[in-house]
Amino acid sequence: MIIVAIVSVAVVSTMPPLGAEWLLAMVWGIFIGGTLLVFLPSKVLITIVGGLFGVGVVDLTGAAKIVESFAKAVANIIKTINSALAGEVVLHAAPVWVFFVFVFVCCLPAYRSEQ
Repeated sequence: MIIVAIVSVAVVSTMPPLGAEWLLAMVWGIFIGGTLLVFLPSKVLITIVGGLFGVGVVDLTGAAKIVESFAKAVANIIKTINSALAGEVVLHAAPVWVFFVFVFVCCLPAYRSEQ
């Protein structure tokens, strides 16, 4: 975690804000997803990831509803953080999606270990 924090500080101090936001979303997504993969048993991880993302695969008509509700949650998170920061920093929705995608991709090997 210390390395990720050092990389985060270096990225913020050397890159433009929007690029740093995207890169940090990727780095932290990989870190969180990798941590979940290493420390959680694969059955627990499959249950969590499957509950969040797998429902839409089974019911493709419900996938739009899941994405819509997830988008609303992301919008609420961003709105809350932006209001707490009082306009000093503005977060964008796309890097939040990138973060969740990287967490999901890092958790995929748990499915392979169950076969």
